Amino acid sequence: MKDRINLLKCYDADFSHSDDRLVSIGRDLNMWSVSEGRKVWRSHPLSHPSTCSFSDDASRVVVKNTSGEIRLIDSATGLPAANFETQVLGEGSNIIWFADDRYLIDGSWSGYLAIRDAANGRIVWYREYPDEMITDIYTNRKKSIFISRVAPTIHSKKTRPYFLLWSLPFSDADAKMIDMSTYNIDEAAFNSDLSRVAVIHSKKPFRFAVYDLNSHDELWKMKLSSYGPGTCLAWTPDDEVISVIDNNRVNFLNARNGKIIADFALPFACKVQYSNSMKYLAICSWEKGMLLQTDHVLDSLR
Repeated sequence: MKDRINLLKCYDADFSHSDDRLVSIGRDLNMWSVSEGRKVWRSHPLSHPSTCSFSDDASRVVVKNTSGEIRLIDSATGLPAANFETQVLGEGSNIIWFADDRYLIDGSWSGYLAIRDAANGRIVWYREYPDEMITDIYTNRKKSIFISRVAPTIHSKKTRPYFLLWSLPFSDADAKMIDMSTYNIDEAAFNSDLSRVAVIHSKKPFRFAVYDLNSHDELWKMKLSSYGPGTCLAWTPDDEVISVIDNNRVNFLNARNGKIIADFALPFACKVQYSNSMKYLAICSWEKGMLLQTDHVLDSLR
């Protein structure tokens, strides 16, 4: 692979489990060959796509747009999968694969949390949270448990977001509430086993902190120079590094103590995605995203 590959304007990206493919979305859905450094195909299955994700077996890509429409795409051809229904619940969270690619899970800003059959798109289980929004879905590395982030609307009696931890079989009784409402959390990212959470506190002075999810103890914190729509968090698959986008620069931090290991300047950067092996990383940008070899950025970790 070249030192860096221009991913064009993109808002989200995901690597296949084997690292040989990368899918990204901007206006279109683009499939890239990582080793060859070239675009394999371009597709436009939906207007205004906002999030995308590879299935674990890399045979399919799910894409969702800002209206809540969902399409299942054949990763080899870029064509929509046949017999896949979209039950639209409105704009909302990202969408994830779950339980060995059997389910797709997403949420809406109208308060719906939905679990869909990945084979046909039909909703097999859902819960509604009146006057609240499902803003984000997180899962562990094995995709055996997931966390939904629930945030209040202007009509809600609740004033701050909270998290719900879910596992199979799904029922309200099995959802464990993780109440971190006193922390003024605006952005969050969980490590691979969901034992730690990195958060951005949205009230001034803006700061970034890491907490133990069981005890809620603050492990360390640091100040941010700014906070805005491009601020984003991501853990490496081995949980050793956390990236945080701050003022058009991606800072790579030691996850144990917050020490800055490296940084990378990219105008309008908005998301960081690591490959499963950590060999590659994609930095999305509203101007021009980049596909990079991780060790070229994190030299001090070699």
